[in-house]
Amino acid sequence: MPTDVEYSPEPTATSRVKDILGDLQHLATLQFQLTRREIEEEIRQRSKAAAVMALGIGILLIGAAMLCLSGVHWLHWMTSPRGTDAAWLSLWACHAAVAATLGMIGGILAIVGRSQFRSVKPRPDSTIETT
Repeated sequence: MPTDVEYSPEPTATSRVKDILGDLQHLATLQFQLTRREIEEEIRQRSKAAAVMALGIGILLIGAAMLCLSGVHWLHWMTSPRGTDAAWLSLWACHAAVAATLGMIGGILAIVGRSQFRSVKPRPDSTIETT
């Protein structure tokens, strides 16, 4: 019967310290990757909210321009003699209706974008402290 016994030497202190340092380096790498993914996700959410808000503000600006045109046409309508406008609804009222509609749509989009922007939770302080 063979009596070959495998000899497994005890790990030395140097090899244990090397293993511990390797594990620490691996954990630090994982922590940095996790932090990076969290930051990328936060930036993605905030950019989406900012795009909705920018769209709303853009529509509001178009509505404001339409309101200015409405004022110009209202002034023209006020200075025109009676009965010269054959339309059922005057041009200034048409511009005002479009401006009001654009104002409501733009306002709603701006408010939705703002609430989305505020609902994005920043990274926890514990994540910041560990990196």
